[in-house]
Amino acid sequence: MFASIRFRIIAAFLAGMLVMLAAIGVLVVQYRGVSQSQELITNGYLPLAKTVARLTTWQARIDNDVRRLLGDEARPGTGARSAAAIYADELKEQLDTARIHATSSQRIAQRSEEQAVLNKVLIQLKRIDQLFADYRTEAARIVDLAESGERDAAEVGGTRLLELSTELGDEIETLSRQIDGRIAQLTDETEAARLRATAIAGGLSFVAFLFAFVLLGLVLYALRPIGRLTDQVQRLAAGDYSGRVEVRGADEISGLA
Repeated sequence: MFASIRFRIIAAFLAGMLVMLAAIGVLVVQYRGVSQSQELITNGYLPLAKTVARLTTWQARIDNDVRRLLGDEARPGTGARSAAAIYADELKEQLDTARIHATSSQRIAQRSEEQAVLNKVLIQLKRIDQLFADYRTEAARIVDLAESGERDAAEVGGTRLLELSTELGDEIETLSRQIDGRIAQLTDETEAARLRATAIAGGLSFVAFLFAFVLLGLVLYALRPIGRLTDQVQRLAAGDYSGRVEVRGADEISGLA
């Protein structure tokens, strides 16, 4: 059975199919890693970076409102509530959003290295949250003092608020640099993985193409005696019984010869 032409043709076809499937499997694995990295950047780190940038914006607005209040400058009209309190609520909301983004990024991340980075981000967010609680309390106290006419006490508290603001801003900046650095590194790694996957795809395609030509050559070589056998049959049909076809082997063509 293993020497039959039919078996060899089917075996060559199956071998070609296996090579193609192996190439496709390797490509799927390579590009899946690239796709996961891109998803982590697009749906994880970039939204997180934008949210952290908003923390700086809202903190600056709180500082500006307190400064205007202590300096007797015009402040935005916000009804019964202080503008600083509204900005503080917005900052707190952005902190909660950043934590959600970091947690969802952990679900996307597959590598332990990425999990460790995101754990550091969550720890840093917790540190910022703790600092913001003190900062928010001090800002609210200064606003209450200033709005109730106790300006001297409010100005004394302004020094402490400045210290808290600086510390909070430094922590937010540290987190921002950490995220931006990770985005840059992950982008470089993703691009390198994409180039590597493209090179592997080209190499495997070439190998599969070459292998298909080798199999085609082997099949044509196995069928080559059919031409000689056909010529001899035509001579026999014409009455020439002197010829003989020398075909060695154990397949169907040898038997017919």
